[in-house]
Amino acid sequence: MKKAVLFIGFAILAVFVSKSQTVFTDPVLYNDYIVKQQTMIGEKITNFSSCLANENRTKEEAQTSYSDLLKVIDKAIENTKNITIYKDKQGNGDFDLKINALSLFKFYREYVSEVYSIALEEVFKTTPDYTKFTEKNTVYTEKEKNFDEKFLSSQKKFAEFYHFTLETEE
Repeated sequence: MKKAVLFIGFAILAVFVSKSQTVFTDPVLYNDYIVKQQTMIGEKITNFSSCLANENRTKEEAQTSYSDLLKVIDKAIENTKNITIYKDKQGNGDFDLKINALSLFKFYREYVSEVYSIALEEVFKTTPDYTKFTEKNTVYTEKEKNFDEKFLSSQKKFAEFYHFTLETEE
């Protein structure tokens, strides 16, 4: 009886885990899925920046744009966490692509929370002072280079190993 209950428990757990994980059998689709997450974040960053630059925006619109940006970053992190690390039939992996993507997306979350929040506060002041924003933005821009380099390096290794070309933005 205990064995039957234990077996059923493992079966339920296996079904739950398999349903919560996205598995890719094609390296291009795996890469494209991760890039899609990054693109969604980039689009929301652009939307937020445009919103702040628009002199006719309301505080509510700016706060909604900021909140939407955080939600998209959180969703990208969740989506990326929920993919199974790519392995081909020979057991070759993803060259830390998933790990570096997650690190980059978590960095975006920190960057937005620490830096963009300051811009959001200052833009609505009668006399905004962007000194703190500028200082933090400079520090975070430098930090971002490291995350970008690691992500791009693993992505290039992944693409080279699996013989596909990365598309570049111009």
